[in-house]
Amino acid sequence: MTRKLLPYEHDLINALGVTKEDYLEFLAVQAEYTDIKKGTVLDIRNDPATVVAVVLAVVGVVFQVVSALMTPRPQVPEIRGVSTSTNDGGERQTREQRFSPRFGFNSVQELAKYGDTIPLVYTNTSSNPLGGVRVTTSMIWSAVRSYGSNQFLQMLMLLTGGAVTAIDPTKSAFGQTVITDLIAQNKWIYFQPNSTGALRFRDETNANYETDPTKYGSANDNPYRLQPAVLNERVDGFSQAYSPTSSNTFGGYSPVPMNVLSYLRNEAGDKYSTPLGIYVSTSFNWNDAGLVPISAGATMRVTVNSTADAPDGVAFNDDLLRSAIDSRRTLASAFDDAGIFKLGSAKFRVTQVTGTSTDEGNFYVDLTCIEAGNAPSLPYSYDEVNDTYNDYTRDPLYAGSLAKVNELLAIDQRDDIQTADDLLRSPALYSISYHEGSNCYSYEDAMQRGLRDQDGNINGGWSADFENNSFCQNYSYTTADFIRNLTPDEIFSVQTYVNLRNSGSRGSDQLYYLKALVRIEEASYSTLTKCNLVDIAFRCQIFRRINGRQREYGRERRGGYASSDNGLHQRSSMFTVQYRIANQAWEYVPGIFVVRRAADQDNYVYLKFSGGSTAYNWQFKFDPIVDPVSEVTKNPSLRLSNGLVRYYYIQNSGDATTIELNFDRQIYFTGFYRDSVASASGAVYPLPPINESPTGTNEWDWFSLDADTQYNTSFERGPEFVITAVTEQQRQTFDLSRLYRNLSLIGFNVFSGKSLQDMRSFTAFVTQGRPVRRLNIDTLIYPSMPDGPSCFAPDIFLDTVIDDVDGIGNYADIQGIDTKQLAITKRFCQRNSLFFDGVIADRSNWRSFWVGAAPFSLLEFARIGGQETLIPSVPYDPTTGEMTRTVAITALFNQGNILADSYKEEFMDYDANVQDVVATIMYRALDTNGIFAVNKSLSVQRSDITENDAIQQTFDLSAYVTTEAQAIMYGKLVCNLRRYVRSSIEFKTFPTNSPVMPGAYIYVDIGQNTWNGIYTGTVAANGFLNTPIEGTIPNGTYNILLYRSGNDVLSTTTTIINNTAQNLIDREGWLFVLGQTVRSKRVYRVGEVTMDEEGEVTIRATIFPCDTNDNSLIADFSDALFTVRR
Repeated sequence: MTRKLLPYEHDLINALGVTKEDYLEFLAVQAEYTDIKKGTVLDIRNDPATVVAVVLAVVGVVFQVVSALMTPRPQVPEIRGVSTSTNDGGERQTREQRFSPRFGFNSVQELAKYGDTIPLVYTNTSSNPLGGVRVTTSMIWSAVRSYGSNQFLQMLMLLTGGAVTAIDPTKSAFGQTVITDLIAQNKWIYFQPNSTGALRFRDETNANYETDPTKYGSANDNPYRLQPAVLNERVDGFSQAYSPTSSNTFGGYSPVPMNVLSYLRNEAGDKYSTPLGIYVSTSFNWNDAGLVPISAGATMRVTVNSTADAPDGVAFNDDLLRSAIDSRRTLASAFDDAGIFKLGSAKFRVTQVTGTSTDEGNFYVDLTCIEAGNAPSLPYSYDEVNDTYNDYTRDPLYAGSLAKVNELLAIDQRDDIQTADDLLRSPALYSISYHEGSNCYSYEDAMQRGLRDQDGNINGGWSADFENNSFCQNYSYTTADFIRNLTPDEIFSVQTYVNLRNSGSRGSDQLYYLKALVRIEEASYSTLTKCNLVDIAFRCQIFRRINGRQREYGRERRGGYASSDNGLHQRSSMFTVQYRIANQAWEYVPGIFVVRRAADQDNYVYLKFSGGSTAYNWQFKFDPIVDPVSEVTKNPSLRLSNGLVRYYYIQNSGDATTIELNFDRQIYFTGFYRDSVASASGAVYPLPPINESPTGTNEWDWFSLDADTQYNTSFERGPEFVITAVTEQQRQTFDLSRLYRNLSLIGFNVFSGKSLQDMRSFTAFVTQGRPVRRLNIDTLIYPSMPDGPSCFAPDIFLDTVIDDVDGIGNYADIQGIDTKQLAITKRFCQRNSLFFDGVIADRSNWRSFWVGAAPFSLLEFARIGGQETLIPSVPYDPTTGEMTRTVAITALFNQGNILADSYKEEFMDYDANVQDVVATIMYRALDTNGIFAVNKSLSVQRSDITENDAIQQTFDLSAYVTTEAQAIMYGKLVCNLRRYVRSSIEFKTFPTNSPVMPGAYIYVDIGQNTWNGIYTGTVAANGFLNTPIEGTIPNGTYNILLYRSGNDVLSTTTTIINNTAQNLIDREGWLFVLGQTVRSKRVYRVGEVTMDEEGEVTIRATIFPCDTNDNSLIADFSDALFTVRR
């Protein structure tokens, strides 16, 4: 070790009688012994066993508040620190803001993803009553259940890393709704204070878990498990509810009747009719037969007659014509270029619309079939409802079913199979074979078969062979030989024929009101992951409202209807379900699903698909049914194996029903099923077996053009079904002791309703955050285990160091932290009410975070003597923590201990860094109801500034500051730093036994007089001083230098009053520079101390102006010096 020696060191060597080398070796050994960084993570050596020359060792550094305020400077995007922007436009939201929202109440609930940062919540309202943190949770388990008039939501959410000491449930909120606004019986909150891991029913905050509709088992069971079947049993697994935003509505709407009549009564009460005036021409022959096949590519043209003229040759009265015209005008609006329609079971796309309005002439719509199907059940030519009352032999299904019955009877040769009823009784085909042979029986068998009587007499035709003890008969006989069973289609045809024949005359209009072109929407969904269970929740609104029915009509009092026919009635809305697994072939669920309701309000139902123990990638399609007869004709797979159609009625409540699918797959729903054959009315077609409807109407009707029966229906508003939520669930066995370990969870179960429909965001109000090891400000030590929450930065700083899960405990050695100084700094925070309430959530370097966040509490991150810590940024009394103006000088540097040619002084360029500032400070507070966090702002400025000469700057402290007093203190510090900090110095010296540390205050005297507060400009008329850059000069006495071309520089003093110097009236046009002479011994605050390989110490320091009594000007927060606007 070699280096230059200071004069006092030469004297010391001579006094001790040692050599220079011995002295330097002693210093090296001493430095090695006292270097507390050795062996720690802060040790700067590469290898403990190898001595490596270090060019520059950082002995200490303070990241001063002033440095955070200097611009330009590199941005730290992860930290919402001190902003120098004059506006906040376009600034992204930090995680601190996302996890602690302050503005909006419609924050989107985010699904926790693997690798996401876990927020750490620090607050303690016992210390800071204005604290508390509203935390946006991350959802880790959710499910939506349907319960008729509302839905039930289960949410398990991540609150924070580590435990949370306390929350205030009354201030927690779901979307925009505060928990206290919800009906107490409709919500359940699960939270366990000071605990992590899985929740249990006993953790319900109001001890009300027994009423939770998902309750099962005991109080020790986990509320968030899967229900794989209809039984109230649970298994472990993951669950996530999604709200589809596309392809999530389905149903039929905007029906357009084809070739039908419109009805109206005259004054006498008699009913008249006229054609509606909507016709269709097709490339397929639908005119005389229903259910004709329609192939893809087939075309049709819909003609909507003009509403401007009456049809020729039609008898009508004016009211009837106007009624038909109004109907046409309304129905024409159903068509546009993007429409998809169903005719029967075939799907059509609009390819062209010709005409703009029926008031201007005929309106034409061309459509092309995009999915093959069958036409409606009735022929196109049936234009009035009375056509459906004709003899059953006119029925469009009659001829085909009769032909099929005759064909089957011709094949079957059994004598007892002569009619269609016989075929239904024995649904198989047999042929007859003739045989010659004999039958022989033993004596005992002959007795049992009645071949002889009790007296042993032989019955006719038999002979006895007593030698062989047998009875024999020789004869010719026949046998019935099985050919095959009837197919489902054949059984359907036979059953149709029997029903038609038994009904004699149909006496029903069940099909007439299906003769319409209906606009449709289809829904689909594909699971995001492989799932064992998929629970699909639907919102639907299903009803019919009938008006216009009277007991009597007209002056002739024509007979009418029961008055009870008017009002709300049941409507049956039907759809099919298709599914497939991992891109395999689509399969229909055999049967038709029906939602049957008579309520003008939202209704919630569900279908739950189960793959058993196997997880699949599921895909689903939901297709509305317009004509169920046509639909079953198109898709025979909708029938059961016996040829019947099963209708699944989905209800709000009742028992759960199971549908068995292939490969142990199942569907669960609440409701029941009924087969079409079970209809009490003996329905001919596979129509819904329940039809409790007023006379002349059906629950599935699409239209009514009879003035007696005016319809208002749910499909007038559009598709009747919406997929509101899909819950995907995967079975997974958990180790409950490890599940969600070291995570604080909160569970929220709630019924939806008019006051609660937004399920996107749950926020919890934390009053006491993570338990930490709280520093003792008296003993200056900390406990071995966390002992409670804190809202002081030094406690939180220590927690982030020690915690080996959520902090840097696995990478840092506590020996590298100055915990004693942290305790002293906490004393400073407590004494001056400087709090730190907020969320740490952004990914950032630990040191970078504290460099940016410490100034919020008037602190600075420091590395001193190999240890890192937080220190106050202003003078203070270490014994009491009180903020003072008195500066404790620790060293004096002058020409005797500053190495020659090493002193440097740098003044800041004139820019925003040295201009006075009007500081707008943003901090966090609660709204007027004390519930939601909002940002408040105030402005702080020096009272003696001219606002036009100052810059406007905003500083956002809202992430961690919740009191107005702390925001004001920060603002005052900013204003003083801008006013007084104008220069910094750097010099070299040699180490001493009392080394200077970062944060220390020192005197520097280089034997020169200097000026402070320098102003430049020109002298104007009457001694007015024009300072175009600096603005107004404060009143006072100054030293001044004057210069004009051709003259020498003049030096004098002057007194400035209102920017005018009376003794300079005769100096108009002269240039000047003025300032106030200060003593050469100035106060600086040390920012950094380094030592090079030769032992020379470099000190960098920033000016810290003081008055003549060494009282800091920067720490002068006197109210009289500042203007605060709120």
